[in-house]
Amino acid sequence: MSTVPIAGGESSFRGVAVNPITGKLYWTSSRADEGIKVRWANLDGSSEEVIFALPAGAMNIRGIAVDPVSEKLYFVDGGVGVVVKLELDGSGVMSGPGGNIVNRDPANGLTGIAVDHINGHIYWVEQCSAGGTGLGTIQRANLDGSSVTTVVSGLGSPRWIALDPAGNTMYWTEA
Repeated sequence: MSTVPIAGGESSFRGVAVNPITGKLYWTSSRADEGIKVRWANLDGSSEEVIFALPAGAMNIRGIAVDPVSEKLYFVDGGVGVVVKLELDGSGVMSGPGGNIVNRDPANGLTGIAVDHINGHIYWVEQCSAGGTGLGTIQRANLDGSSVTTVVSGLGSPRWIALDPAGNTMYWTEA
């Protein structure tokens, strides 16, 4: 397996996702003095570009996921508790003030996100529940943000999530 370092030198990088159909790599960064950014590059690291940005203090972007089938990009913001949906090129936020399709309690600490394009769902991690006082959960919604449901509850401190839709398996990490 070859390795390609894409970006470095900053402590603000968060999530990373690959679109195998278009050959693009996406990643997120969030710094109080710079705001949030979603970047993309070719899989060899060339042609890096910021495709979505909001000003300093706007959000605290974390995980990112690509749905190559419907050609959409999703990310979670742990600071304001939202799931945002946009086009693969960073344009066309879908709804809400920042493209929010799901609004959650910011105290719940959203981190990881994954797309199940086979069954038409997005999944995300909430580090805690009940306004920051309860245990962690994994949530699911339709790709348009409707029908939010708790899939797993009672977790210690979940952080990141990955799916194998063909194998009907979900994986997550806990800190």
